[in-house]
Amino acid sequence: MTTGYDDSCASDLTVGGSVPLVERVRFTAVELAPRPDDLPEEIRWTDRIPAGVTGLLLATEWLDNVPLDLAVHSQHGWHYLLVDPTSGEETIGDPLSRADLDWLSTWWPSPLVPDSDSSTGSGCPETPTDRTPVPLERVEIGRTRDEAWADAVGHVERGLALAVDYGHLRAERPVDGTLTGYRAGRQVPPVPDGSCDVTAHVAMDSVASAGERVARCAYLLGSQRDGLRALGADGGRPPLSLAAGDPAGYVRALAAASAAAELTDPAGLGGHLWLWQPVGLSTDLLPAGCAGPIDTAAPS
Repeated sequence: MTTGYDDSCASDLTVGGSVPLVERVRFTAVELAPRPDDLPEEIRWTDRIPAGVTGLLLATEWLDNVPLDLAVHSQHGWHYLLVDPTSGEETIGDPLSRADLDWLSTWWPSPLVPDSDSSTGSGCPETPTDRTPVPLERVEIGRTRDEAWADAVGHVERGLALAVDYGHLRAERPVDGTLTGYRAGRQVPPVPDGSCDVTAHVAMDSVASAGERVARCAYLLGSQRDGLRALGADGGRPPLSLAAGDPAGYVRALAAASAAAELTDPAGLGGHLWLWQPVGLSTDLLPAGCAGPIDTAAPS
C-alpha cells in the first residue's frame, strides 16, 4: 500500500491555507490478487509500485513472501537446496553462484568448515547426486529480498518507505532457517505446490543496508512494539472514571486498548521488525522512540 501527497495543494499550504488531509492523500494498493468488489473507489488498485511516490510506501509482510534460494553445506561447500514442487522432497543442487556466496559470507556467516577429507576410498572426489543425503545445516539467501526492497525504495521520490515483517539480524540468525508453509491460518510443511503460502523470515539488516544505499539516507530499525508506542498505541487500559461518565466510550476505548496490546505483544505481533527508510528526509522527522537499541551495523 502506498499513500501519495497531492502536490497541487502545496501552494495553498505555503500561504497558510488549510487543506483537509483527505484531499491531500491518495491511497494505492499494490497487489497481484484481483481487486475486491467492495473496495472503495477512491483507492487505486495496481500490481506495480507507482513511480515517483511522494508520501508513504508501506510494505506489510511483503518481503517474507519474496522468493529466495536455500543453501546447504556439505563437504563440497555450499550448494543450492532443490525441492520437488509436488512432494517437497529435498536434494542437493549446484554450487552457489559468486553473488550468493558473497551475500552469505557477509550477512549469514556460518561456523561450518568444509570437511578436509573430500575423497572416497578410490581416491576420486565424490560428486553430489540426487541420492546424496541432505545435511541439517541450511541457510536462506536473502539477496532477492535486498533487491526487491531496494527497487521499492527507488520508487519513492520523497517521503518514507516502511517495511513491517518478521525478521532476524546477523548476530542471531536462526539455526536451519525459518522456511515454513501456511494454509488457512495453520502451519503446514512448505511444499511449493500452490496449496499453501510458503514464507521465510527476513534478514532485515541486509534489506536495510540495500535500501539505505538507494535512498542515501540513514534508516532506523526497531520493533513493532516501539513503533506503535511511538505513534501513540500503547495498549494502556482507559481510566475507570470514563466508564461512569461515558459507558459506551469506555467500551470503545477498552476495545482499542485490547487491540493495541495484541499488536504490541513482544511474544506475538509486537515481535515484528519495523524498518523506517526516509527518502529525502531526516530521521529527526520520524516519531521519537520509534526504534529501539538494535545493533544494525553492516559488516565492514
